[in-house]
Amino acid sequence: MPMQTDADFPVNAVSDSWAVVATVCEPLPVVLAFVAHHLSLGAVEVHIYLDDPDDPAFEVLQACAGCIVTRCDAAHMRSIGFQRRPENQNQRQKRNANHAMKCSQAQWMAHLDADELMVFPGEVGRHLAEVSQEHVWVQLPHVERVWTAGDRSDTLFDGPFHFRMPDRRGLTEGLYGEAGFLLHMGHVGTVAGKSFVRCDRDCILGIHRPRQGKYEHRKVPPRTQLKGAAVLHFHGATARAWLAKVARYAALTGETQRTILSVARLRLIERFLTVQGDRAREDALHQELFHMSEEQLDVLDLHGLLQTHRLNTEAAVRAFFPDTQGCLTPTDFDDLFYPGDDTGGQG
Repeated sequence: MPMQTDADFPVNAVSDSWAVVATVCEPLPVVLAFVAHHLSLGAVEVHIYLDDPDDPAFEVLQACAGCIVTRCDAAHMRSIGFQRRPENQNQRQKRNANHAMKCSQAQWMAHLDADELMVFPGEVGRHLAEVSQEHVWVQLPHVERVWTAGDRSDTLFDGPFHFRMPDRRGLTEGLYGEAGFLLHMGHVGTVAGKSFVRCDRDCILGIHRPRQGKYEHRKVPPRTQLKGAAVLHFHGATARAWLAKVARYAALTGETQRTILSVARLRLIERFLTVQGDRAREDALHQELFHMSEEQLDVLDLHGLLQTHRLNTEAAVRAFFPDTQGCLTPTDFDDLFYPGDDTGGQG
């Protein structure tokens, strides 16, 4: 199927309304980038659930038209069926996502993480309006950010950035050397993708896909994909941010880790624990997993597994949050949110 762009639609083409939801525990610049990026694409609502109910982002986000922000305090947890906050973050994310969908006035809802930014080949609502009614949801594939020698050092989110696609056919075996043992289909993170779901089909939102039906009879409803649409997974805006995320997962109980993480991610945590606290070795781990040479990029490109995206996120942040501090460089970001050698911070 050829990729449709805005030029393929008539001037008066129908456009469906859409929203996104995320449960976040991230530094403010990451959350602002997430909100502004999706509002700039045309989202009518961006639902943000602050996993830390004392997160100072609340006031900034509440002042933004189109952003619906909820503190995940004890009262909210009770309202979504939890007597106490579960350690399993997937449970919290799913309950919040379904809470947002029930409150939403939009026709579609996408459930994302704060370090995931959607891209479409044109106006999102027009593409969604073209989806056949038989399809209940659109699957958005994950592509994962990699670092290169030519990356800009003055921007967190504008790029251009390189992204690797999941290698589902084993085309690049050996490309990553020993690090391949810590990857799944060439990715550090998930390759399951995310979902864009119709809000009027009585679906239950999950982390990666919806379910439909009653209790034990629930099943994944019919889906489709849209060529050119994807979720850009940044995996932390910097190496320090990613290491803080891994430290957070490493601090979970073994039972929760085994419930929410893949075998490759569990191996990664084991490896991380052997270097934790040694900044040079921590940074070397990030380098091993995410930094790619020109030769490695050429191999991915040869097999159609490389994408490049240039975003306008920093301009969007200035447009939707004009009273906030200007966009930070990666170095400033680390100095502000991840000072020193401690990787147990916010993530």
